[in-house]
Order: sequence, then C-alpha cells, then structure tokens
Amino acid sequence: MAGEPPKCSFARIHYRCGEQELIRVLPFEDRARAPRTFDTMFEDRKRLFVDLLGWDVPVVDGRLELDAFDTDGALYVMALDADGRHQGSLRLLPSDRPHLLGTVFAHLCPLGVPQGSGIYEITRLCLPSRLGARCRLAVRNALISAMVDHALRAGVTRLTGLVEESFRKHVLTMGWLAEPLGPAIASDGQLLGAFQLHLDDDTPTRLGWTGIYREGEGPHFAPLPDGSGMIGLLPEEGDDGPEHSGGQGADEDAR
Repeated sequence: MAGEPPKCSFARIHYRCGEQELIRVLPFEDRARAPRTFDTMFEDRKRLFVDLLGWDVPVVDGRLELDAFDTDGALYVMALDADGRHQGSLRLLPSDRPHLLGTVFAHLCPLGVPQGSGIYEITRLCLPSRLGARCRLAVRNALISAMVDHALRAGVTRLTGLVEESFRKHVLTMGWLAEPLGPAIASDGQLLGAFQLHLDDDTPTRLGWTGIYREGEGPHFAPLPDGSGMIGLLPEEGDDGPEHSGGQGADEDAR
C-alpha cells in the first residue's frame, strides 16, 4: 500500500552528551527516501576509513565511501542528530548473500564461514572523530544496543565480523557469548581476526553488566529524517516481511 512504512525499520531514542538523538535501522533501499541521511553517513565513512585510516576502498564522486556490499539487503544502524545527519553507524549484511567474510576474508575462518538466514555480518562501524572520545563511546554503545534489540526482534541468532586483532580482544569480552573464528592473520600491514557472537534473550542483560547495553525509549513510529515518510516497527510475528532483516574509536580498524 502506498505510504506504508518499510517493515525493516524502527526508531530508538537515546541521549548522547545531553542531546537527544535517534537511532534508526534503515535498509539500503531507503536511500532514495532519505538521501541526506545516507550521504552524510557515506561522507563520514570516507573521512574515517579513507582519509584517516588509509583504506584502499572505492570512493564515489570523491566524497562517498561505498563498496560492493552497500546494496539492496544491507541494513544500517544509524545515530542521527535532530537534522537527520549522521553521528555514527554500523552496517549489517545477511550472510546468505555476498558479504565480506564470505567473499573476501574467508581465510580468516579456517573451520568455515558461518552462513545462514539467521546470521548477519557486522561491518563499517563508523564513529566520527569530531564527536570526541567520550561521545564516540556513548554512540558506539547505543548502536550496539539498538543492533541487539533489532536482531532479537528479527530472529537473528548470530552476528559475525572482522576487526583489527586488538579490538577483537575487546569485542570478545564485552559480555555477550562470543568466540573467535580463527587466528589473527596479517593483511596489508595489520592483524585481522574474525569473530562470532551468539544472541539470545539474555544478551541485553549480559551487555548491561559491562555497561554497554542501554534500553531505549522505543521502538516507535517516527518521520524519516528528510520528512519523506514514516519509519515503522519491525513486522509482528506471522506478518509477511522481507526475508532478510537485519566499539571503537576513530583510530581503531573495523571492516
């Protein structure tokens, strides 16, 4: 039906450094409806991953960092300011479609890359350096909280990812049930390692014990940042929805 909100998206309220912000989960397909939101995210990704960290990744129009996995099926957990501009984000890729571990970094998983409809890959955690260390940490924790909420509502049971080894050690001790998927391996001058996170109803509590998880005031309906429609709830159980639904500082490397 025309005007019906996308079923993969929801909003979550949290507070960062005294300012009210929204955390939104948006599919790539919403880019046309919220171009400013997506473009400010891709611009921040270029500043962080290309300009600061020196990654050799594609840049569009000299300002937007998009790769082959920024396409239909990708989900983005975004922190946005009152004007709908990007303040931090991460990307979730369905593992039964092309994703980084499955197509580029499979060698990091000697026992096999976890794949399936209930498994998503975390990539492109972007925390802009302009926020400062304290606010980057707050935004990171809020993104993780919203990601876990979304995953549990959508029936996602596992999350995978690859990061620089020093940060992987931190990820594995955040409080969730986590495991390495293989040894750290040198790649382009740095040590990268893959990990897997197991999600269940106790995950928010476990992350809360370490101060990471914070329950949000949501999900609820809210306008898209560009004023072009409504962000809605995930589908209720039994509703027909899409098959696929869905820290660190600026100097840390997360693919």
